[in-house]
Amino acid sequence: MKEYRKEIVNAIFTNYIVVYEIDLDKDLISLVYKDEGEDLSNFLDEGRYSLINSKYAINQIEKEYSREFERRGAIDNLRRELKEKISFKFSFAGYDGKVRTVEYRRVEALDNDDIRKVLMSFCRLEDDRASAFKLKKERQKHRDLLEEELNKIKEISQSKSRFLSNMSHDLRTPISSMMGYINLANMHLDNRELVEDYLKKINTNCDQLLGIIDDVLSISQIESGRVTVDEQKFSINEVVDEIVALITPLANKKEQELIVEKSYENDEVLMDKIKVEKILINVLNNAIKYTHRCGKIIFRILAKGDVADGNLGYRFEIEDNGVGIDKSFLERIFEPFERENDREIAQIQGTGLGLSITKEIIKVLDGKIDIQSVKYEGTKVVIDLSFKPFRQDILAKYEDFNIRNLRRAEDIANQRTFNKKRFLIVDDNEANLEILSTFLQDLGATIDIATNGMDAIKIISDSDIYQYNAVLMDIKMPILDGDEATREIRKLDNRTIASIPIIGISANVYPMDKERAMDAGMDAYIVKPVNVDELLRVLKDIML
Repeated sequence: MKEYRKEIVNAIFTNYIVVYEIDLDKDLISLVYKDEGEDLSNFLDEGRYSLINSKYAINQIEKEYSREFERRGAIDNLRRELKEKISFKFSFAGYDGKVRTVEYRRVEALDNDDIRKVLMSFCRLEDDRASAFKLKKERQKHRDLLEEELNKIKEISQSKSRFLSNMSHDLRTPISSMMGYINLANMHLDNRELVEDYLKKINTNCDQLLGIIDDVLSISQIESGRVTVDEQKFSINEVVDEIVALITPLANKKEQELIVEKSYENDEVLMDKIKVEKILINVLNNAIKYTHRCGKIIFRILAKGDVADGNLGYRFEIEDNGVGIDKSFLERIFEPFERENDREIAQIQGTGLGLSITKEIIKVLDGKIDIQSVKYEGTKVVIDLSFKPFRQDILAKYEDFNIRNLRRAEDIANQRTFNKKRFLIVDDNEANLEILSTFLQDLGATIDIATNGMDAIKIISDSDIYQYNAVLMDIKMPILDGDEATREIRKLDNRTIASIPIIGISANVYPMDKERAMDAGMDAYIVKPVNVDELLRVLKDIML
């Protein structure tokens, strides 16, 4: 009789792997049937049903299905759904990689249709159904991924639109001012004092325009991972004094009180001075821009003593009583191109890149930055940086020698003039040729020009020994660029002519561009627009 019952049970449950009985009143689950060859470790245990159902959903079922499994199998839901129908099914994917379908079927109901017991059965899926379910699941994953990528693209597009809008405004502002002052200067050519004032204002707007371009290029460098650290010896006091000297006129212009509080030893350290100054000037500039006229800005420099690896730690605090930053915007303050939407600061120029660049440079230097602010009360920025101490015991013996040679070079250079000097300027841009030629001719030099690298090679190869004191070589030119022209000049048979000093002059500002030029054989590299003081220094240095 028992065998007969077993056969009946097997026949009834032939399409099921495991069957459980759930007593809804007692909150218990017990095993009714299982396939003899099936491992129960991937199914439910016996015991308190609500806990076991929740545990199984978390531990055995993929996340996207687990919540639905737990909800559909909850006692309250079983009573509700099985009151309306005899059974319902739910398919899901398990962490073991298998696709399963669970079926809930009511067994016993009272006269009032209150459900007391339910059979919970795990069905066998035919291969084609399982494959169809997996395919559906994969398609859904692909749709989710596509949607995620689409959202990213939309976000990037919106970010670019904001950036282009900000850049259009911020680039047009100084350009518009320059055009206006040029027109005014043309109208008042007979008034030297007025024209000089207009020229100063044009120069200020040029600096503003270059600052915007530098910010964009800095972001590009950071995103491409091309930022390197160039550590040299500087005293902390020297760097701080330079920063204060640069920032004081800006504060004075707005009649602001700039307070500098120092609490440190004048340590000599190894630092990337350019990056440190950029960080601090960016933040101090912001403090001045976003603080009202006659406001107060405090610049504190504190020594933190030794930090990790024997480095010397310093804390830089910039505190102002300006317009402050809204708490909701503080969370996005370091994101590129983001600016607070506030009418009070809408007229203040900025691309929303300054703090983003600042944070990334601080990260490169292994430092930290923290911003605390209260809207309409002020802002405090705290920057922690550490530097390697300058090792006097190793480097001091070279110091006196270097200083003597540097002073000697400066003395000789200061005695030099460009009378009887001759330069070859190589550039395909007519304006650049005119500006450089006129500037050097006004200093007494003789100038020859070439408009491409091939012509420059011919002029140099046909020249007499010492006919030219130096070549000012543009990089991007037609026919043959500056790097290739330099390589060919260095290969000339006459080794004296081949060793002529060559200065690269280019609008390419990345370190890799300078490295490429130096590898080609150039003696120096200057970035456009040319700073005349730097050009004079470089020319004097290479002619020593």
